[in-house]
Amino acid sequence: MSRCDSLCLLRRRTHFVFRACVSIFVLAFVVGLMPTPTTFEQINQRGVIRVVTLAQDGTASVLTLNHSFSGEVTRLFARHLGLKIQVQSVSSLGELEKRLNQHQADLALTTVLASGEHYDNVHYSQTYEDLSFDLIRRTTASASDQNMGQQAMLDTLHGARLAVYAGSSEDQLAQTLAEQVPTLHVERVPQSAQFSTLLDMVAWHEADFALVNADSFSEHRLLHRNLQVATQLTHAARMAWNFAPGTDSSLHTQAGMFLNQLRKDGTLDRLATFYRPEPHDEASDAHGFYADIRKRLPVYANLFQRYASKNGLDWHMIAAIAYQESRWQPGALASSGAAGMMMLMSPTATELGVKDRTNASQSIAAGCAYFRTILDSIPAQVQEPDRSWMALAAYNMGPGFLHRALVLTKQHHRNPNLWVNVRQSLTTLLPGQGGLEADGTPSGQVLAYVHQVQKYYDALLLAHPDQFQEQIAER
Repeated sequence: MSRCDSLCLLRRRTHFVFRACVSIFVLAFVVGLMPTPTTFEQINQRGVIRVVTLAQDGTASVLTLNHSFSGEVTRLFARHLGLKIQVQSVSSLGELEKRLNQHQADLALTTVLASGEHYDNVHYSQTYEDLSFDLIRRTTASASDQNMGQQAMLDTLHGARLAVYAGSSEDQLAQTLAEQVPTLHVERVPQSAQFSTLLDMVAWHEADFALVNADSFSEHRLLHRNLQVATQLTHAARMAWNFAPGTDSSLHTQAGMFLNQLRKDGTLDRLATFYRPEPHDEASDAHGFYADIRKRLPVYANLFQRYASKNGLDWHMIAAIAYQESRWQPGALASSGAAGMMMLMSPTATELGVKDRTNASQSIAAGCAYFRTILDSIPAQVQEPDRSWMALAAYNMGPGFLHRALVLTKQHHRNPNLWVNVRQSLTTLLPGQGGLEADGTPSGQVLAYVHQVQKYYDALLLAHPDQFQEQIAER
C-alpha cells in the first residue's frame, strides 16, 4: 500500500471515529434532556406498590393487610392507583428504615406519637388513624377490664416492671412514664421477639405490666385468658404512611390527595366504626374461647379441615363461623329456628341434604357447601378479603340481603366491589326494605357478626396448631 493510500485510510478512520464521538455526545445530550421518571411513574411502570410493615408474628403481614384499619386503607390506596400490592414484614424499625432507604419498599406502615416525636430519617404522610395503647396486667379479682385514671395508673406503676418492645412507640411512651415514675423499671424486649413474648412475661410473673398496641392485644387476647387491660392510653399515636427519604414528592402527593378524599367522603369514619366497634366484655369472651380452643376444637378440627378442603375453603374461617354461630356446640338452637354447629335454617339444611342438623359432621359439611355457594355467587371482580366479608354478611342475613345492599351501593354510585362501600349500604337499609326488624338493628348486627368472625379467625391463625394437633390426631 502506497503512502498516499495509507494517509487516505487514516483520514477515513479518523473521520469515522469523529462521527461516532459526535453521535454519542448528541445521544447523551438528548438523553440528558429527557425527564427522569418520578417515583410515582416508576411504581406505575412496575405495576406493584411495595409496602413494608413492622410485625412480630409470622402471620402479621396477612393480618396487618387484610384485617386492620391501616391495612384496608393501604389496600384501597393500591386499588385507587390500579396497582397490585406486595407486603414485606420486618421485625425491627431499623430493618424497616433500611428497606425504605435502599428503595426496596415504597411506603411503610408505622406510628407517629401524639407528642410529635418522629422516627429518624423517615418522611411521613398525613396521619389517618388514631391508635391507643393498652397497659396489660394479670387478671385480678374481676375479669372485666378497668380504665383507671392517670394518677391511679402512675401510683400503680411505682416499683413495677414494665415490658415493652425496644425502640418502639410503646418504648417512647414508657420513657415518658418513667420520667413521671422514677421507680418504674422498663424491661425492653428485642423487636425480633414474637408479640406473645410480652404477654407471656406478664402471665408468667416475669413482668408486672406490658405496654402494647391496643389492636395487637385485641387480636391476641382470646388466647390469653389470664390477662386484662389495666388502662388504655387513648389516641396516644396515629398511623401514617412513611416514604423513603431523598425521593421526589410524587407518591406523597398522590397519598395526600387520596387520604383527603377518604376523609371528605366519610370512608375513614366508616372504617373507624367497623374496626373500632362498641366495647364489650372481651375478658369474658377470652375466658370462654381459651377453654373452647383446647377442649372443643380438637374434637371437631378434623371435620373443619376435611370439609373446608373439599370445598376449597380455609378451615380457620369455617371454624370461626361455627364458633360465632354455636360456640362449637352441635346441639345449639336459636330462637330464629336455626340449629346445629353451623346454625342452618331448616329449608337450607334440607336443600343441602342434611337429615340431622345436630349432627356435627352433617352440619359442617353443609355449612362449608353453603358458604362456598355464597362465595361463588359474589361477582368475580370482588377481590379478597372483601369477598369473604361479603360472604359472611350473606351467611348471617341471607344472600338476598347482601344482594339488596349491592344494588343500593350501585344506586349511590359507589364501587360495589369494595366491602367498605357495601357495609355502608347495609347500615342504611331501612325497615321493610332489607327484611330488618322494626328498630333496624340487624344492619348493625350483621356488621358486628362479621367483626366477631374476623376476630375469631385472626385468633385461630395466631394460635399454634401444635398446641392441640396431637389431640386432633387422636380423634
